[in-house]
Amino acid sequence: MRHFDFLRALLKGQIARDQRLFLLFGDETYLMREAESRLLKAFNLQERRVFWADETPWSEIRQEILSPSFFGGQTLYVVRRAEAVPDLPNQAPAFATLSEVVVWEVQDLRKAYRAWFSRRLPRTLREDQFLREAQKHFGPGITLVPFPKVGPRDEKTFLGWVNRQLQIYGIVLDPAAKRTLMALLPREFERADRELQKLALLSHSERLSADAIRRLLIPVEEADIFALLDALLQGDPRAFFVQWEKARRRGESPYTVLALLSQALVDLLLVKLEIPIQKPKFVVQKYARIARVLTEHDLHTMLHRVLAAEKRMKSRTLNKEFLVQTLLTELVWKRSSLASSS
Repeated sequence: MRHFDFLRALLKGQIARDQRLFLLFGDETYLMREAESRLLKAFNLQERRVFWADETPWSEIRQEILSPSFFGGQTLYVVRRAEAVPDLPNQAPAFATLSEVVVWEVQDLRKAYRAWFSRRLPRTLREDQFLREAQKHFGPGITLVPFPKVGPRDEKTFLGWVNRQLQIYGIVLDPAAKRTLMALLPREFERADRELQKLALLSHSERLSADAIRRLLIPVEEADIFALLDALLQGDPRAFFVQWEKARRRGESPYTVLALLSQALVDLLLVKLEIPIQKPKFVVQKYARIARVLTEHDLHTMLHRVLAAEKRMKSRTLNKEFLVQTLLTELVWKRSSLASSS
């Protein structure tokens, strides 16, 4: 079943009530989260519980799901990064008798398939052929739904989605601003939604102009890292942990966080040294404000620690997310102690 058909069927209540096991796979994580929300409504579920299979032992996750729920059949269990679950195709049928709904999320199903079955399928196998092959091994009790990062099917679909999101976020645009927005938005739901959230957060007026849209729509990763970086460099542990948890829930890669942080620190150092950087004016002003509270030595030290952590992440056995969290926690508390002593 294609992901758009799956989402539409959930919205219209056309999913069989006895179909309660789902394997979602692909790169379009935004639509996977949308599918989770629609599953909650379609099955009238009261609670969503999320597990990370690469962080928690599978035996503990399995025990948790199979144990009687307080909500009695009204829980949606989501197992993310399920490629870490050993022999998932043979484990999954054990959950078929549950009254709860269970969702497994996998990014690269072909790679996971090789690990589970110790066999490699021909690369020339089309996606629909691969899906049929995989479905045979999982059996009819589990619905496999691919979520490729293909973006909206057409501009009309995308425009309708943007209009709904603008209404949800309370963003009011004049026609010229709407045209500018549609020209600048990336055609991927997750990235586009982050840009719209950014507009809602950064807008201080009821109606945004076309010029304001152009100023605010800087690369999405820059805006996402600003709040985390701001909290870290200002020595605000509470705000930092809130932003870090948001990044984790978005599924941000530890590599991405470190790469953005190291680039931001380089730019901050250049701004501190009054060397021009190729960034929008809004970004330069933001960096200048942050750079004022730090010395060159502070920036050099932080950059050295981040680069050293990037080097350590090449180890296959290291828990990357734990490494990044430990590093950032150390940096924010160090910055906090400096601020309190000054």
